[in-house]
Amino acid sequence: MKTINQILGNIFIYPLLWTLSILPLEFLFRLSNFLYFLIYKVFKYRVKVVKNNIKNAFPDYSEARRLEIERSFYSYLCDLFIELIKAITLDEATCKIRYSATEGSKTLMAKYLKNKQSIILVFGHHGNWEMGGAIFGASTGMFVNSIYRPLSNPFFENLMKNLRSKFGNLPVPMHDTFKTMLADKKNNMTRATAFALDQAAPPESSYWTIFLNQESSVFLGAEKLAHKLNYPVVSIHAKRIKRGHYIIDTKVITESPELLAPGELTEMITKEIEMNIIENPEYWLWSHRRWKHKKEEKNLNARLPNKI
Repeated sequence: MKTINQILGNIFIYPLLWTLSILPLEFLFRLSNFLYFLIYKVFKYRVKVVKNNIKNAFPDYSEARRLEIERSFYSYLCDLFIELIKAITLDEATCKIRYSATEGSKTLMAKYLKNKQSIILVFGHHGNWEMGGAIFGASTGMFVNSIYRPLSNPFFENLMKNLRSKFGNLPVPMHDTFKTMLADKKNNMTRATAFALDQAAPPESSYWTIFLNQESSVFLGAEKLAHKLNYPVVSIHAKRIKRGHYIIDTKVITESPELLAPGELTEMITKEIEMNIIENPEYWLWSHRRWKHKKEEKNLNARLPNKI
């Protein structure tokens, strides 16, 4: 079945996506406007999930303000989809213009590269995280191990791997993360390893905190590896400045993770992601079932698992 899906995707879906990708982005944004009408108004894709997430995250906001965030989110979600299609044929020079790294980010990465210091990058699904991460290595010289959860559909799995590796980064399946980082260390390769930390984590093995006004489970992988390898931890954020244009910024969370108490680093990262979301809530992935796990359902009383 996987082979059939791959063949059908290559024959029918990819030619369509490639044809759309060569069209001017200004035209594609018109298509995005139409998609917004279909997805939001007609099919009502996860509208209940989005409404509930925004309401719980911002209980003090007026109904009108929450509705504004909801509408803006769906509009941006369609733009994000269109921008990923455009990226199929987007050349590196144009990509660097549309997704430009700050001078501060370039200087910071140059310092780590000079010192041959690999780092851990952390981010949330805010702004264009896909393209911001994809062009980061080509823009700063610090290429990225892009950690991902493999998709069940082989066609889309290969498509996303190609997009993420298009400008020199290395897509790494989640279960190969530590092995890849150790191989880089053994081979004296200076690279960043990127982790998303705003998704729902398995409740029994996660860190629990208040994120967007709700009890939330958070992955501990980035913190565990930072402690184990003593790598600096840096946040990355591809902030939208106008339609189709982003600025990629970085911020040092800590350069001494070994000095932090268990859970402290994960808390710091989560608060950084939360701050970006609160500043521009319409650019976060509200359709994700972020709070599907409940702490009380598992009788979890501690904020940390027994082992970290």
